[in-house]
Amino acid sequence: MVANTTTVVLDTSSSERAAQRDYWTLHTENQPTVEAMMLDSQAAIIDQLERPEVRTVARLAFADHLASMTASWLPWDQSMHLVSLSM
Repeated sequence: MVANTTTVVLDTSSSERAAQRDYWTLHTENQPTVEAMMLDSQAAIIDQLERPEVRTVARLAFADHLASMTASWLPWDQSMHLVSLSM
């Protein structure tokens, strides 16, 4: 059995966010709504249903990133769980 893996890259740069905001502002008549961006009149409902899962994946990706960053300088065994988030 092959395990499914997901790689999440978090880009928190303000320039990327600004570029995306500017694009949607330009292409949605200065009203970038989730419905316009997803081209779906029911997008708000979809967003509401999927947001908890997206937040969970983002938290796990952040925890994994933090663990990999700190593993190189922490004095204990790297096989230990370094981060546990319960948000």
